[in-house]
Amino acid sequence: MNQRGENIGTFHEGALKSYAVALGLDEAAFNECLDSNRYQNVVASELAEGQDQEVRSTPTLIVNGELIPGAVPFEQLQQQIEAELN
Repeated sequence: MNQRGENIGTFHEGALKSYAVALGLDEAAFNECLDSNRYQNVVASELAEGQDQEVRSTPTLIVNGELIPGAVPFEQLQQQIEAELN
């Protein structure tokens, strides 16, 4: 795994730009967006919300305030959601 932290390893700026090229994205538009930090406040806000909810790993879902960490089968999620709706 290369997930050593924010802005290093897999998430280093150069790596992200390489992924964009490999995926065939509009390189100029991607680079402008990344370089501008346009979504920095949104990302920081969502990171803080996850920390407040005690999210410790991805994927993690929250159903009616209950943390559901890990890759959960659809059937299990469906049961939990239906139980909350009743």
